[in-house]
Amino acid sequence: MNIFLYELKAARKSIVIWTSSLIGIALLYLSFYRGIANDATACKAVMSSYPPALRALLGVSVDLLTSPSGYYAMVVSFVVLCGAIQAMNLGLSILFKETQNGTVDFLYVKPISRLKIISSKLSAALITVAITDLIYFCAALGMMSIVTNNEFNVKVFVLLNVPLLFIQLIFFSLGAGISAFLNRSRSILPISLSTVFGFYFLGTFVATDGGKYGRLISPFKYFDSNFIIFNGRYETLPLVATAVLAAVGLGVAYFVYGRKDLQGRA
Repeated sequence: MNIFLYELKAARKSIVIWTSSLIGIALLYLSFYRGIANDATACKAVMSSYPPALRALLGVSVDLLTSPSGYYAMVVSFVVLCGAIQAMNLGLSILFKETQNGTVDFLYVKPISRLKIISSKLSAALITVAITDLIYFCAALGMMSIVTNNEFNVKVFVLLNVPLLFIQLIFFSLGAGISAFLNRSRSILPISLSTVFGFYFLGTFVATDGGKYGRLISPFKYFDSNFIIFNGRYETLPLVATAVLAAVGLGVAYFVYGRKDLQGRA
């Protein structure tokens, strides 16, 4: 419990920074909504000129662009990208920082099992992500209420926000798994950014012609906003893929860190 609370306390600054970033992105784009809704015909004409792959990557439907849910689907696609970077950074650093800082020998001589140490640190990091998302959700709900005069579907709004947590879980788990194979000299930021943006732009290629299974290559294309808006639910396959990827990433982290010969600062 001490390790869990220590990690949560240490994450306070990170929560403030990332929450502010997510809210700032939503605030920026939502501030344009009324203008776009008031000039719907011109905006749809401009968006129609964009390549289909780009529209699909951004989760934009020309027909829905000027509706509250359709526009928010585009906004949340940028929020998800930022949230994925946060989760990937956390996943990479939460265990690896002890090795990188040379404090791992101090931590692992404590009279608690290595499994409990790993569980405490991973749990604290996941709670950090959840707190960030909860604060963002409350702020986004308030902003949507203001810019749309409460004329939006709350259920769809909730369904469009939850994939943020799902995709963060994927990248967090991926980061935790990758960190198990890093040596002390590696910097995590280039790994984090290249991985997240790599999958993001990979989504461009699978967005339009990847088919049912091809879009599973990029987590950013797992949750189709148009499907969510029209059906009020998620597809089953992306949910299964999310659970599998999270289990594999965390399983690798537990397996490798549980048996790894960890060396402190020389």
